[in-house]
Amino acid sequence: MERILSLAADDLEALARRARDLAPHADAVEFRLDALSGVRRGELPTAAQLAEAARDLPTPWTAACHRAGEPGVVGGALLDPEARLELYRRAAAAGAAFVDVPLDLAPGVPSLPGKAGRILSRHLGAVPTNPGDALAELQRAARPGDRVKFVTAPEDAVDLLRLLLALERHVADGGAPASAFATGVHGLPSRILAPLFGASFVLLAPPAGLGVPTAVGQPALDVVDAAWPEGGVDSSTRFYGVAGSTARHSLSPAVQGAALRARGVNGVYVHLETADLDALLDLVGEHPRFGGLSVTAPHKEAALRRATIADETSRAAGAANTLVRTKQGLSAFNSDVSALVSALSRARTGARSALVIGAGGAARAALLALQRLDWPRTVAARRAEQAKLLAATFGARAVALEELDQVAFDVLVQTTPMGSSAHPGELAFEGELPPGCLVLDAVYRPLNTPLLRKARANGCEVVSGADWFLRQAAEQVRRFYGCEPPEDAMTRAFFEALAAEL
Repeated sequence: MERILSLAADDLEALARRARDLAPHADAVEFRLDALSGVRRGELPTAAQLAEAARDLPTPWTAACHRAGEPGVVGGALLDPEARLELYRRAAAAGAAFVDVPLDLAPGVPSLPGKAGRILSRHLGAVPTNPGDALAELQRAARPGDRVKFVTAPEDAVDLLRLLLALERHVADGGAPASAFATGVHGLPSRILAPLFGASFVLLAPPAGLGVPTAVGQPALDVVDAAWPEGGVDSSTRFYGVAGSTARHSLSPAVQGAALRARGVNGVYVHLETADLDALLDLVGEHPRFGGLSVTAPHKEAALRRATIADETSRAAGAANTLVRTKQGLSAFNSDVSALVSALSRARTGARSALVIGAGGAARAALLALQRLDWPRTVAARRAEQAKLLAATFGARAVALEELDQVAFDVLVQTTPMGSSAHPGELAFEGELPPGCLVLDAVYRPLNTPLLRKARANGCEVVSGADWFLRQAAEQVRRFYGCEPPEDAMTRAFFEALAAEL
């Protein structure tokens, strides 16, 4: 599987320098000729100039000239079709191994000078109902020696997986060497996963500071290399992911990826942002390469319903945050509960009564953990009816948010998004905190939430969302990969990923 580094620059000399510097780190480089300022003005480089730019490269090079406005493309040039065809011919004559030819222009260059092959490509804004049809159309136009490439912009991981499964069928049917991947928010997981579904090449951006992406959401070479097993993907590589409505913001890929590398597990882990967990599992739940999912909001209850087997904790919580593919089917676990029991039981406070704010999957886990600790518990949430239902389920008392000043507690567990980067500055609890109480905030972005700042100012003991997150992630490592979690490596990856966001 070729890692092709897609390179852009304003002038040919700068492009040549960048290619010489970066080519040793990839299997091939792509010259994005549409990024050249001269090409954008309609001035085409000669074949001799292109050959000079590619001189002494240690890897093969390919050429592309995308049109402005092409879906997912950064840049592009407003050349008429004949000028683009002429540029393709010149690139081929200059020694390009492949030239990226859009499907609609392919009849104009049925063959190319020199030994150049064609990459027949198609870029669409959205994944079609049957992405296999697009690949079949490319295949019908392909000639011996050609490759095909299908790029689109899924809005949901379900569409991304439909695209990758279509690629897998194309390869299984003996189609031309191919790649299919995504632009936009699903760009990173698509290019990590593409080789598992049969891609023979994938286009990547230079490492940070050494160039810019040439497509929307195009990940850097070093980022994707780090996500793959050492030595690359092979026929035994499995994939895992975090599934949720805002999964792209999860730090699970960084933390689980660190565990995979530290333990030498032959797997990859990606974010799978989806509004429909059932549809996603319908596609890959029985795929031989699928290993399991971390499940986040709002799908934890759906994960439990979908499981073939569920542990007692998941059943008691009414929610699962971990699905593992086994010979018996999907097994559900809830690592949130054990992580919270561990975090609370190690706290210094002699706590005996707790208040939980929230009514989602994390609140369910918190109430079950407190039930197992045998601490009296109260729950309050914006969704009052849901809070009452949780109270009845977990032997708690439900109160309205406006009645919180009447609740006695020495532990506060905050499970809503309030105070997170999505709701900055918001306080889930605005009343007075009892002196010396324990405050646990499930939010970990930022680490020092408004609630935790308030708690520290009042002399309270605090447990951050990072502690809860890392404890539950460690238990998922045991479930997914059958090994002990490399806690130091996971913690380091967590804080490095947070720091990189600043």
